[in-house]
Amino acid sequence: MSVLDRLEQCKDQLSRNQYEFIVANVVGMGGTDMSSISYFDQLHRWALCGGREAVEYLNHNVRYKLKYGQSGLTRNLSYSFSTPIHSINHSAASCVTANCTDGRVFSAPYIKKELVFVPQLPPPKAEGIAHGRRNIVKKVHIQAEGKKWRSWSANRVSWAGDQVSREPSAFMALGESHSLSGEDSNLVFFVVGNIDPVAQPAQQVAETENLHPDLKVKRMVTIDWEKDPYSKGGWACHSPGCLTKYLTALQVPVGNLKFASGDYPDGWRGYIDGAIESGMLAAKEVDDELRDGQTGLAKL
Repeated sequence: MSVLDRLEQCKDQLSRNQYEFIVANVVGMGGTDMSSISYFDQLHRWALCGGREAVEYLNHNVRYKLKYGQSGLTRNLSYSFSTPIHSINHSAASCVTANCTDGRVFSAPYIKKELVFVPQLPPPKAEGIAHGRRNIVKKVHIQAEGKKWRSWSANRVSWAGDQVSREPSAFMALGESHSLSGEDSNLVFFVVGNIDPVAQPAQQVAETENLHPDLKVKRMVTIDWEKDPYSKGGWACHSPGCLTKYLTALQVPVGNLKFASGDYPDGWRGYIDGAIESGMLAAKEVDDELRDGQTGLAKL
């Protein structure tokens, strides 16, 4: 069932404002048309946030942070930047190799990645990976003049007949009460529409300032996740039926290959929390199997 299916079932119980508020939030969080967003995936997220009222949902989504922040997490990770992998070979029983585009080869008893696998992955897992997610939402950080925007929020959705229009953009915006910008406010926007904030920053600023006559933008920071070769879009937002068909297949290991992703944990899908959950479970599997008698130390 899609979000659109569910809204069609209960739209007679909602006022126009209530309906538009739901649409702006769902499209802002899902980054695609409501017919392509799983209702049960959204319901799962709502339940994790308490499942009682919108303010509780927003507080869980916006105000919960990692204890030491993303910088603290980054400093405790091991990684190699600018090292694209073009294929992974797991044909050997005791070793997996990752072949990089610059000629380097990394080997380990276990490895995690999504690319070209030799031999190919089982059909259900390969189909699930290829199916991917549908989120093309753009996240925009705005520094606005004045402190009054710290407790401000806005939702906007436009219509073309009875369909949501992408022009002008749909917005979900939230002010940060803990803004560190002195006399100004930090605002976070989730934008879905025809304007590209990276390629058309002036148009994005104009769209933002049109939300309120007193809103003046001093600075804007954004990134296009959709065009990034690694993220290929925003956080996970699954289509109807996707998780019912593929969730288990996406989670299970294939030989020495362990799979971890923020896209398909049991808990917080689309969040750092979910990526940590999935990664810790995969790491525990590796640790348990190595302790049970398999030899070798991971290099990747």
